[in-house]
Amino acid sequence: MTIHERLSELRTRFESCEIAAFADLSTRMVLASSARNGVTQEQLDDLCAEACSALLSITSEAVKSAFGAPQSAGISYAVVPGQGYNRLYVTSPESPEEAVCLQWLGITPVGEILSASCSLLSTVGSDT
Repeated sequence: MTIHERLSELRTRFESCEIAAFADLSTRMVLASSARNGVTQEQLDDLCAEACSALLSITSEAVKSAFGAPQSAGISYAVVPGQGYNRLYVTSPESPEEAVCLQWLGITPVGEILSASCSLLSTVGSDT
């Protein structure tokens, strides 16, 4: 199963999910995506930029410090509320430069969509 197929499967599993994307944070590029309706490159770029800001920026360093996490610990996920939607960014400890980026309407429990995103990340290496 390809990463695009996995993203589509994740997106359709949650009716409120509008966009599911897989990004390389080191290059700030979305490598694959699935959207319920059309999505522009600008929207994908914005999603990726926000993921970098939430997971890799000085702000994420401040959050780690505030919670007493070691500086070497990476933030593995972030939820960012928006105007009528929420976004979730998830990385894995094995590949912190790879992220699943999701945008959904606020009716999906975060725990469920986070769990599904972590499962997707754990299978990325097995894609054909």
